Amino acid sequence: MKRPFLLMLILLIVNIFFMLNFTFLITLGVTLLLSVLMVSIIDYKVIIISLFAFVIALYVIFSVNSSVTEYNNVLISGEVLEDGINNKESFILKGNYIIKDSQKIEFKHKVLLKYENDFSESIGNDVILKVNLQIPQKNTNPNLFNYQNYLRSRGIDYIANLKSEDIISIKDQGFSVEKIIHNYRAKLSNHFEKVYSDQTLAFIKGFIYGDKTEFTASQLEAFYNVGLGHILVVSGLHFGILFLILQWLLSLTSFSQIHKLIIINIMLILFLAITGFKISSIRAFVMILSLESIYLVDRRLDVLNFLSFLSIVILLMNPFNIYSISFILSFGAIFSIAFFYHKIERKLPSILSIVLSVQIIIGLINIHTFNQINFATLLINVPMNMIVVVLYSLILLNLFLFPFQIITILITEIIGKIFVFVSFLDKQTYMKLILASFSKWEIVLILSIFFVLILRYEKKKIKYKTIVYLFLMGVLMINGANLLNKDLKLYFYDVKSGDSIFISTPRKNKVLIDTGREDSYNLIGDILLKNNIKNLDMLFLTHNHNDHTGGLENLLKSHQVKYLFIPKYSNIIDDLANFKKKFSSDTKIILLQAGDQIIYDDLIFNVLNPRNNDLNENNQSLVLDIKYDQYNMLFTGDIEKEVEKNLLKQLISNYDILKVPHHGSETSSTQDFVNQIKPMYSVIQVGRNSYGHPTRGIIERYEAADSQILRTDLDGCIIFKLGKKVKIKTLIVE
Repeated sequence: MKRPFLLMLILLIVNIFFMLNFTFLITLGVTLLLSVLMVSIIDYKVIIISLFAFVIALYVIFSVNSSVTEYNNVLISGEVLEDGINNKESFILKGNYIIKDSQKIEFKHKVLLKYENDFSESIGNDVILKVNLQIPQKNTNPNLFNYQNYLRSRGIDYIANLKSEDIISIKDQGFSVEKIIHNYRAKLSNHFEKVYSDQTLAFIKGFIYGDKTEFTASQLEAFYNVGLGHILVVSGLHFGILFLILQWLLSLTSFSQIHKLIIINIMLILFLAITGFKISSIRAFVMILSLESIYLVDRRLDVLNFLSFLSIVILLMNPFNIYSISFILSFGAIFSIAFFYHKIERKLPSILSIVLSVQIIIGLINIHTFNQINFATLLINVPMNMIVVVLYSLILLNLFLFPFQIITILITEIIGKIFVFVSFLDKQTYMKLILASFSKWEIVLILSIFFVLILRYEKKKIKYKTIVYLFLMGVLMINGANLLNKDLKLYFYDVKSGDSIFISTPRKNKVLIDTGREDSYNLIGDILLKNNIKNLDMLFLTHNHNDHTGGLENLLKSHQVKYLFIPKYSNIIDDLANFKKKFSSDTKIILLQAGDQIIYDDLIFNVLNPRNNDLNENNQSLVLDIKYDQYNMLFTGDIEKEVEKNLLKQLISNYDILKVPHHGSETSSTQDFVNQIKPMYSVIQVGRNSYGHPTRGIIERYEAADSQILRTDLDGCIIFKLGKKVKIKTLIVE
């Protein structure tokens, strides 16, 4: 077997994916099926590899599902290690113990401290603080960024807000490696600030040691949009460039190879210290060190197989690395080059082969993670990497020698041109392709193809026809899974103080009611893309308030809408010309009023409001009575008492699902209204607000009606599956 660890890694990825997305029994069945397939193609030894992969996957899943306990009002003793994560007002504390209720408890966790003042003088010192140790927030909408997993991938389990009066004591430790590193970084920053302008300084800090705090949000977004965000994250690229520069300089000397490597590694360790020993930096250094070892021990050792082994070890050391995008991108790029480069090089020039080979896996990761492919990346990757090497050399030359003015001017000019070029490319929207993240079935298909490619490399018994057949079977499997699913799904998204409800029909038609706020952290367009939703069949805008239509612009950047439904008497009509400009020419805009009915797929939409133009904007909201199979649902926008009174005679009793009017405000949900509809489930879409929504009286009113209340501020996204029975899932689970 040529690459046993590569085979184990792909099996490990398959097992982890299935355990996260399917049941344990399905995962076990897939493992057994793959084992039988591999035995028939390779030999019985793969059973051992398959077993190891399954056991490691169990360990990883068990670890990432493990929880920690919050502690309120405790004293914590620990050492201040380093500056925080891209935030000048954050610091890392490595705990030793906590004291709660006079009891001393061992506490070997890292805490991200958020402090309003400068705490940098305490780095390397032991401190005792009075804090509330909180567990970082998970994502409250499906498949969005998970802050908790991000921090835990960096070894941080808790966050805490710190005030000056919470600092009990600071004990100076004297000599400390952390203090030496921090002081050197501070001197380095002071040196850069004296020599370079603000824009150049922002780039150099990000480029040299991954500090992106000087960048504006738009500048950072532009770099990531054109595929150059990786140069601002200290990774294998930076260590590789430094390694090559040092190797070239030492080649001019008469040192032996072993002495050259010792000098290089000392310099790399110093660079690692400058970066603050960040996880991505340590990983990159270990990778370089490992490749050096291969060179010294046995040059015939397979790099791809060794990197697979290294990946497995890193996952065992910190299972949360499965959520680290830097880990995924770093190894994804190397695997992509190692696996595909020689196959492409047979037909294309070397430089072009490198660019194309790295994009095979990285492209898939970018689609799934960032929801776009920027073709500018293919055009600028090679020349930009060449510029980066030159720039890196000039910055180091200007750092370790006396800063020559001509070199400073040259560096400033190059960086200035990079900013201009990146900004220009970011504005070329025709070069961007916006794509939805892959569904779990599409990921199964991709993993299957890679699995077959690896098996084919092992024994060359699998023909390319098999891959084509596998692809076709995968397409049939995806469509078959969709056909077998007969449930209607409703997603009440957490868009903070706003409304946005997505409905997926059994035939996979897509309906959206409202788009949430313009300033919401969770923008609806991003939420839909992350959940494999590209276009919409129907969009209802209930009324023209920002918390219901504010996310429209974000939505239309990435989604096409087939039918737009708006209330006839809303002041949306005044902005109709502007609305039309935002939509494609294929979008059909339909005005709705009470008495209208829409039948689409298996859904019946009865429009109960608006009726006339004499009421305020809230009371012009679309009210939709939606019927599916035996289920009745009522979506009310922001209607108030006047409209509720007018609707009483039209409303049935015992609705299955109610979208509570006006976020649970006391202006709505009268006693007569609640008594009439008697909802089984009452959903309140609300976030932190200054209006007091939802009021205690309204909650008690629904509770008295024996209705189960669900709230997006407490439960996160609320998902209903309506089939033979009602199934409910919430993203925040107590």
